[in-house]
Amino acid sequence: MLRGGLKRGAWGGYGRSVSIAGVSTSQPAARSGRLTRRRLARCHNVADLRALARRRLPRAVFNYLEGGAEDEATVLRNRSAFDRHAFSPRVLVDVGKLDLATTVLGQRIELPLILAPCGLARLIHADGEVAAAQAAHRAGTVAVLSTMGSTTIEDLAARSDGPLWYQIYVWRDRGLLRGFLERARESGYKALCLTVDSPVVGRRDRDLRGRTDPPGVNLRTALDGLRHPRWLLDLLRGPGLGLPNVLPGITGDLARMGSLASRSFDPAVTWSDLEWMIEQWNGPFAVKGVLRADDAVRAVQCGAQAVIVSNHGGRQLDHAPATLDVLPEIVDAVGDRAEVLVDGGLRRGTDVVKALALGARACLIGRAYLYGGDRPHRGAGRLPVGGEAGQLLAARCSGVTPPGARVTRAQRSYPKLRAMNPRRLRGLAVLLLAALTACFTVDDRITVQPDGSRRPVVDRLGPEKVRLRWPEPMAQGPVTVYAGLSTGTIDYSRPLATGTSPLILTTEVLPEIEDEKARLYYGLVTLDDRIFVTAERRLPLEGPDNFRDLGGYRTQDGRFTRWGQVYRSNDHASLTGNDIRYLSQLGIQLVCDFRSREERTDVPDRSIGSHVENLSVPVDPEGVQPKLIQKRIRTGALTRGSLETMMLNAYRSFPTHYAEQWTLLFKRLTDGRSLPSVVHCTAGKDRTGFAAALLLLAVGVSEETVFEDYLLTNQYRERHTRIVSRLIPIYSLWRTQPEDLLPLLEARPEYLQASLDVIQEEWGSVQAYLRKGLGVTHAMHTALRRNLTRP
Repeated sequence: MLRGGLKRGAWGGYGRSVSIAGVSTSQPAARSGRLTRRRLARCHNVADLRALARRRLPRAVFNYLEGGAEDEATVLRNRSAFDRHAFSPRVLVDVGKLDLATTVLGQRIELPLILAPCGLARLIHADGEVAAAQAAHRAGTVAVLSTMGSTTIEDLAARSDGPLWYQIYVWRDRGLLRGFLERARESGYKALCLTVDSPVVGRRDRDLRGRTDPPGVNLRTALDGLRHPRWLLDLLRGPGLGLPNVLPGITGDLARMGSLASRSFDPAVTWSDLEWMIEQWNGPFAVKGVLRADDAVRAVQCGAQAVIVSNHGGRQLDHAPATLDVLPEIVDAVGDRAEVLVDGGLRRGTDVVKALALGARACLIGRAYLYGGDRPHRGAGRLPVGGEAGQLLAARCSGVTPPGARVTRAQRSYPKLRAMNPRRLRGLAVLLLAALTACFTVDDRITVQPDGSRRPVVDRLGPEKVRLRWPEPMAQGPVTVYAGLSTGTIDYSRPLATGTSPLILTTEVLPEIEDEKARLYYGLVTLDDRIFVTAERRLPLEGPDNFRDLGGYRTQDGRFTRWGQVYRSNDHASLTGNDIRYLSQLGIQLVCDFRSREERTDVPDRSIGSHVENLSVPVDPEGVQPKLIQKRIRTGALTRGSLETMMLNAYRSFPTHYAEQWTLLFKRLTDGRSLPSVVHCTAGKDRTGFAAALLLLAVGVSEETVFEDYLLTNQYRERHTRIVSRLIPIYSLWRTQPEDLLPLLEARPEYLQASLDVIQEEWGSVQAYLRKGLGVTHAMHTALRRNLTRP
């Protein structure tokens, strides 16, 4: 039983009319019409909103929102824990007045309820984190922005007048981590919340079965989106959906981006890292994800001012204890040395009362407010955020503490769809046709662009000048340019220049970099708010779009890879006369050609100098042979699944089947007389992609930087693009669909990961693979580091 343990004035509250299922603020809401009001009136609690969201959201999106780890036992435990607890009501208690206000981490809030960090909120609501923060501000409470959110740190701070917290994970790249902290500090975030229950990403069977973790843009999700036209049109009206804080400028394939970002988490994080984080932030600090009393005590000893009892909503570890069950033990252990907050399973105001009676300072909700976010109300920002009405009712009936604010009926955000009458069928048909067209043009906002246009290219023309070029199909009108030392630290608050292609930047506007050792990354923003991210290739070439210098990457011990020592390239046949003259001046000694014999016969290379040694190292994996792929397209024997499997098998074959080729490459690169060298193939994303990744890992570049480099490579070839744009529309009438070819055209992180997985399975680490698999001795490795890196 929950007995009276709360004191008068110990709560926080909105000071307005709010329920956990919706928000009704004192400010006027946007007019929604009589029909909308009737629909809103049908939702009386979070369960009603959940049912409505299930009908109105595409299945993949709802499963992403709803899903938990494995059997989802923890999700059920969180909810059932609240059901097991009952009130022991007092009678004849003065309930005439109630002050719900409290303070959390020094911040006064009007309700003991905080919006928990939720990734990709714009999947549910067109305004996502911005709408949630605005509603929280109106309600007088705090919203927490997730690092994996779909709104940038700066944009949310600029569009919300209320207090904000920032949630973060521990990243392998401490420089990137410090960048996040600095951005949050400069943007005015009041507290930092470190999530510690995600050293690895949980296995969510619901998502794996539906391949929706998070949902990617593919034929299945596109068709599902057609069945939910309002959600689809709201999504398409907004900017491209992505992870702008982690992978700025890259939008579209959320599954791929989520996989890449999650691999950047540091699984080796310890208590010393927590102490370092608290020292770096030097402000209010909360540790989220604690389920044991001894861990809570140690977090407080490290300097945390608050502990959030959380099991990640059941999304990380299945069969973890319910947060409400372990809350009293943690509260007793921590005492008054720190504040204890709790999340997980809250659905009503009575749930908040139970958590407070068991000792929590405040509660956090996640799914509960997202259920109401599947259709925006323009100008209202009315996501479900509250719990005042339910709490007041529970408190008034139970006598736990004297309540006083009035309880009103909450307004809801999402109406139920009414059946269409025959006169509306024509309009519906037009809407579905427009949505179908949008589904197959949405690739313009995805990094993969099978439309014949090339990616933007940045050439450093000298120590004081940089040239940016981009194709006409990429943008109509001027483009604004931003830059940073990584894709995650591009400063979109500081434009460098605005202009049309080609655009020349000089020393006056370029960011300062340390002795020109580091590589700069550029974000190009078009007039229609599309963002294209690219990196300096330091080569002013007119032909190949993936002829890049592997210099400028920071290693984990603080060194930099040398400029002008190793290049990766594609399609030498497209080199112009000016390109040949420029490359011949670089003193290149060796071109290591990893093309198949068939590819070299079909498209002979242009020589870049008579003094250059051309080393043919044939690699013939079945999955990347263009003629074989084209034959399977023409015969209808190709499906998306079969092509994806072929590509994965090709990458898995690289470490084992072609060890001799990589051994020869390493031997030549340890011999300084072979430098500068070029690693060359046809498209530049598979064989050269793996070779470049292996070289960078060998000299100590972090894995997340290696994946970043790989994803910025050439992602299609013009010959394959012509197949998509000209031939596939004919074949698709009865055979191959355009969607089926995406596995061939894209540089996907799971491809490179497949190669690294084989190395992990067979040898345990890249360094062990170099020693045992390729015969790279300690002396050779030392020579490689000496040749390819500098302090």
